[in-house]
Amino acid sequence: MFQRTSLSDFITDVYRRSKGNPITGVYFLYQPMLMINDAEVAKTILTKDFHYFQDRGVLADEEIDPLTKNLFCLSGEKWKLLRQKMTPLFSMSKLKIMLPVVLDSVKIFENYINRNCSTDDIDIRDISAKFTMTMISSIAFGVSNDSINEPNNIFRLSSLKVLQPTFVTNLRIMTGFFLPKVSKALRMPIFDKETNDFFYDITKRTVEYREENNIIRNDFIQLLQGLRKVDNENK
Repeated sequence: MFQRTSLSDFITDVYRRSKGNPITGVYFLYQPMLMINDAEVAKTILTKDFHYFQDRGVLADEEIDPLTKNLFCLSGEKWKLLRQKMTPLFSMSKLKIMLPVVLDSVKIFENYINRNCSTDDIDIRDISAKFTMTMISSIAFGVSNDSINEPNNIFRLSSLKVLQPTFVTNLRIMTGFFLPKVSKALRMPIFDKETNDFFYDITKRTVEYREENNIIRNDFIQLLQGLRKVDNENK
């Protein structure tokens, strides 16, 4: 919460301390959790016994926090139903369809490297993050933008609010994780209203524009539109 140690560093430290044990118990405050160190046990949990372990352990309230309505946050039947619908979208054939859109982002990245690698020092971590942002914007949200050459564009700045949380955001996450009843009673969203509204609005406007103008683009938004169309036809 105070950003002194990242969650990944904490988990890595626990893993190293308990590496000789196939299963290790650990407490996050008062919340008991299991750490699986054995590959065979992990395989059993993720396959044969997965129906016992499908909950994410994350508070998801789609009414006050629409960004939590995803496979990482949902639990129970809602998660199971969404997974059944989403799994076919990640087949090899569907992913291949999006390759031209990926290559458009790769071209922007390649041109930047060619222009700057011989004259300036390049922060590879920073430029890789901007490239990833450009690609996610294009593939997942159907919005072409150039976060590499235009680092202050609104999509990147809004995404940074999610990827680089503040103390307040961390407090919301910790409350939702450790005190879900309190978080729900206070109607405390993980993400602030401005961030929620931005991503909801940009997705809604993209879908409406495509439907009104009969536009087809090989990206994830297009796949979701097709999924929604099938759902509507089956009702």
